Amino acid sequence: MGSPNDFSVYDDFIEFLRGKLFPELKSKGVNYFEFSVESKSTEDYILKQFSDENMNHEEEYFYRKYDADVVQDKNDFNIVQVDQEFISLLQNGKYYNPEFLKERLLQSWGSYEEFFAKSVAYVATIETSIIGVIVGTARYQDIILIDIETRVEHRKKGLAYILTQYFVKECIQRSLVAQWNCVDSNIASRKTVEKAGFKLFKKKPYYWFKI
Repeated sequence: MGSPNDFSVYDDFIEFLRGKLFPELKSKGVNYFEFSVESKSTEDYILKQFSDENMNHEEEYFYRKYDADVVQDKNDFNIVQVDQEFISLLQNGKYYNPEFLKERLLQSWGSYEEFFAKSVAYVATIETSIIGVIVGTARYQDIILIDIETRVEHRKKGLAYILTQYFVKECIQRSLVAQWNCVDSNIASRKTVEKAGFKLFKKKPYYWFKI
C-alpha cells in the first residue's frame, strides 16, 4: 500500500474488507484479520479506520540470505526436492499424510503447475511419512518467502536447519533470494533463522484483530 496525498482513495478498499472479505473469511472459519504496512502514514490511516477493533500487535522480523552453506548430512531421514515425480508419488498414496505438504502448495499457488513455475520446496521423509516441509509460499521478483514446519515428534533434531540449507542452495542456483519472516514471540523460529545464517534487514509492527 502506497502513501497517497489523499487517503480517501482507500475508502473503497476498507469498504471491501468490511463488506465482502471479512464475511467470506468468517464463512470459511477464519476469525482473524492480519496485516502489516510499509508506510508509516498509511499504517496510521489504516489503524484509525479500525480503531473500533480490539487491535493486537507485535514486532515482525525480516531476514534474507544471499549465500549457501555446506549442506549437512541427512542423519535418519531423507531430504527430497518437491518435483513432478514427488507430486506423482504423493497423489498415488506413497505417503500417509500428504495434506502436510499439499495444503501449503495449493493454498499458496492454486495449482502444482504454478508452483513448479515460480517456487521451491523440500520435504523430509521417513519411510511413508512426511516429517518436515519447507515451501516458498510467495514470490516478488527474485524474493521468495519461506514457510517451514516440522512435525511435533521430530522437533529439536536440527531438521528445520537442514531443510533450510537445501532450500537456500536451490534458491541461489535459480538466482532467487530466500526470505524468512517471523514475529517476536516465535523464539524458536528466530533461533533457527539466525543459526542458518540469515541476516535481519528490517522489522516493523504486525497487527491482527478478531473479525
